[in-house]
Amino acid sequence: EPPNCYCDAQCSSLGDCCGDVSSTCSEADEQPFLLFGTKRTIVQMATKVDDLRTKPLFTRHVGSLIAAIDYLYKEELIIWAENKGYTSYIMKSKMDGTQPITLVSTNIEDPWDVSVDWIGRKIYWTDFDLRKIEV
Repeated sequence: EPPNCYCDAQCSSLGDCCGDVSSTCSEADEQPFLLFGTKRTIVQMATKVDDLRTKPLFTRHVGSLIAAIDYLYKEELIIWAENKGYTSYIMKSKMDGTQPITLVSTNIEDPWDVSVDWIGRKIYWTDFDLRKIEV
C-alpha cells in the first residue's frame, strides 16, 4: 500500500504515491535555483552545471545578518531569519525584496534556521540562545 501523501490539485513530484499523474503533469518551464544569504544580501543562483550565475535579489540594512532562508514557491515569497545587533526577526518579502514584513520580533533571540511548512502554513525556526524550536 502506498504511503499517505499530499497531492497538489495539478501535480505532485510524488507521482508514484499519488496515482498516475503523468497525463496531467509536465516538467516546469522555470529553471530550478538556490537561495542563499551572504551576510546581508539574499542571492539567487541557477543550478545548471554549465551556468552557475548568481543574481543578488536584495540587500538588507547595514549591520544586518541573514541567518537562514526559506521560500514559498506558489506565493513567490522569501522567509528569512535576520539578526541585527541584539535584535532578531523573522521576515518575509517578495522575491525582489519589496513589501518586507516583520513576522516575528518578540520572544526571539538568536534564530539559526527557518523552515516553512507549505501545507500547514506554519513557519518553524530554531533559536540557539533559547534552545527551542519555535512555531
